[in-house]
Parts: sequence; C-alpha cells; structure tokens
Amino acid sequence: MMAQKNPEADITAIEPDLASLKEAQLNFQNSVFADRLMAINASLQMFGAMEKYDLIVCNPPYFDGTYLSEDLDRNRARHNFDLRVDELYDYASELLSENGRLNVIIPYIEETEHIERAFDNDLFVQSILHTTREDGSFKRTLISFGMEDVDPIIDQLLVKDRNNKYSERYIEMTKDFYLKDLRS
Repeated sequence: MMAQKNPEADITAIEPDLASLKEAQLNFQNSVFADRLMAINASLQMFGAMEKYDLIVCNPPYFDGTYLSEDLDRNRARHNFDLRVDELYDYASELLSENGRLNVIIPYIEETEHIERAFDNDLFVQSILHTTREDGSFKRTLISFGMEDVDPIIDQLLVKDRNNKYSERYIEMTKDFYLKDLRS
C-alpha cells in the first residue's frame, strides 16, 4: 500500500519473526512494486540503518501480557514482550529524518502512554485519527508523530456500522487497495 501511494519511495520492512519475514518476502517478490520493496529479518532494536527515514509506519505489539492465547506466535505478534512502548519511540526517533514522521496504529486505551513515550523522545503529535464503533466509542488510534510541536489535527472515522457494513468514508479512503467493491 505504501509503495502504491508513494511511487518514488523505496520501502524497507523489518520483521523479527522468520516465518512472517518469509511470507512478506514472497509477497514482495510477487508485487508489481518488487523493485522498490525490501524485507529484512531484524527487530527494531537490532536494526542498524546508515540513513534516516522520512516515514516509519508501525503496527506495534500492544498487549502487555494480558489476553494471552494458546498460539505462541500470535502472542509474540500482539504482545509487547519483544518491543516495549518506550523502546519503540527510543529507536524509531533515532531513525527519523529531521522532517520525518512516525505513524502508529494502537488500541485507543493505549493512546496516552504512547503519546507520553513519544514526547519523551521529542516526538510530537501531528495528527490523530480515532476509529469509532457504531455507538461512538473509540476503538483504535492512528497517530502521526513528528519533530515539530504543532496543534494536531484530530479526526474520527467509523469503519463499520452496526450491520457490519463498511462506512462510505472508509470505502472512499481505501478504494485504491481493494479489488472488489466493499459496498457488497
């Protein structure tokens, strides 16, 4: 999706789990954007880059050991055993260019801690998008952090309604990424 929306960008993905890395590499090889995609087996803490990045996108593991499942791989992907919140911002801030952005998606209940840890690393909220449930309660938070202290843009998005149908706004925002019409 990043390659599709950013035709000039070279994209590096890091993945600490070997099985997930191999799946990503296969997907990259089969992509029309293969020449601009690279997947590396590394954790954020071990990733050493010679260059700074203009954009880092992260869907970090966010559970703190609660809600464990029987599936160990699922637990590693969803729980912050291997990447604590403070580490995410410590390491990501070092990889960002001067005008770079760090975009994360997290559960709404984790928003305050993430904002505080980012601030500890001189990263400021540039924008926030709250995804909402039909009843108006917040589900996820998408935050864009940068090095400039600005008044953030704050918005909301209903993804699915009570009938489990995608909202028109969500369909419009994501239409370039689906081969089928989400209205059906």
